[in-house]
Amino acid sequence: MALDPISPSDRIRELSVIDADIASLVESAGLALTALTNKPLSPDQPNTENPDTPMVNSQAPPSLSVRQEAFTTHTEAYYISLQSITARMRRQAYALEEAGILSAGSEDGVLGVRHAPTGKGAGQEGERLENGGLGKFDIGWLNGRGNKVGVVKERELVGEARELIEGVLERKAEGEGEGKG
Repeated sequence: MALDPISPSDRIRELSVIDADIASLVESAGLALTALTNKPLSPDQPNTENPDTPMVNSQAPPSLSVRQEAFTTHTEAYYISLQSITARMRRQAYALEEAGILSAGSEDGVLGVRHAPTGKGAGQEGERLENGGLGKFDIGWLNGRGNKVGVVKERELVGEARELIEGVLERKAEGEGEGKG
């Protein structure tokens, strides 16, 4: 018995669920971090100004053991969500590979995107995008041509040289003053 293929609308719904889960992942991370502070957020107390944001707990900070337990709980929720999201995103990437939209790429695991050709030869197979669509353009080469780093370093070296020369002149002036007196 063959499995029914998953439709594009099902894939989009799955991505929407993943998107919502990413928001809860970030919330778990934030609550875990605030459990480490002296003023942790209270997820149970609603904020009247912004209902999506928990209020800062205005009471005395909870005990260390309560904060440790909250940190552990939120951290576990974070890692469980992260693992789930990673697995589902990997499935989405495999589905895109099977559909011919993504190619496995090189040995380093970077995915290459295939796009539909335009103009002449539009009926041919899509071409592979290189370097995120930039082709053989090397960003490092462009960044290396910037002069800001050179100007800043030159300014630092001139300042150091000036200090060195001033120091030598001061010592020379002190030496001459002591010899005549």
